[in-house]
Amino acid sequence: MKNKIIWSFFIPFVFINLAISQKNLFSKHSIKIGIGLGIDEGEKVTGIGFVYTIGYQRNFGKKEKLRISPILTSGSFNSKYVDDARDSFYQITNFGLLANYDLIKYKSVSLFLVAGGFVNYTRGMIGTGGENNIISSEYF
Repeated sequence: MKNKIIWSFFIPFVFINLAISQKNLFSKHSIKIGIGLGIDEGEKVTGIGFVYTIGYQRNFGKKEKLRISPILTSGSFNSKYVDDARDSFYQITNFGLLANYDLIKYKSVSLFLVAGGFVNYTRGMIGTGGENNIISSEYF
């Protein structure tokens, strides 16, 4: 009787342990997301706002020294905390494609080169104010 009680107590813990454990798998690709505070300065507007990013990264090669990353970024900005700029409220959306290559890599630290390009679309409204005290508004 005592033996049966011990076995009935021990067996459920073995099964719970097996159900909770998992295997770590590493792959050559990943999805990256982010949110942050950004500063944008363009030809017509300057602003501070939140930026949202989603991207994908794919590693190439046996040592995974080459990485290709397409990135989609979106953000909303205003010039509330910029002293010498006109009042502005605008959004940006851009798409970028980057290639990173590790020149020197030691464990988790690397010295790398980056090449790539971005396509940007900005839309919004420029209001009054600024250095020249402009009194008209415009959309762009």
